[in-house]
Amino acid sequence: MRTRREDKIKMFARMLRKASSEDYYKSVDEYEKYLSILDKLSMEDLFVAMQIDEFLSSKKEFSRFPYSNSSIERDQESLIQEYYKFLKDIRTKNNFDVDLSIINLSNIGLLDTFMVHLTFSGIVELRSSIAKPSKTYNHFKMLIADEFEKIQTNCTMEG
Repeated sequence: MRTRREDKIKMFARMLRKASSEDYYKSVDEYEKYLSILDKLSMEDLFVAMQIDEFLSSKKEFSRFPYSNSSIERDQESLIQEYYKFLKDIRTKNNFDVDLSIINLSNIGLLDTFMVHLTFSGIVELRSSIAKPSKTYNHFKMLIADEFEKIQTNCTMEG
């Protein structure tokens, strides 16, 4: 617990240091937005976001995935199944409530969540959702980049 609190304090300090750089934040509101995100964020939630980002980045098929509330092709069904297996592995290995983390991350703007459904012959066979890192997550990741590896190591060891 102490390590996680220290990690979060280091992230706050890093954001404050970057705030002193004139051109880093577009406005005070943007700086306050990221402070608010960090304040609401648990280390488990951040770990889940990092894992989803790493997983989706490692699979070139997901770069072509239709991230919209739409239908997917039959050959993309395996991508959804692989994604859910990946989330189940996080749940099992780390004993995290991944579903709750995804909801939290979506609520604070670090993940974008999309409903997808597979249709075959006009009949909806599969309804599901998929979450991917948002633009806000990517900017947030840059803000605290030095701490990312430590968070991943700490969550894996403690989880």
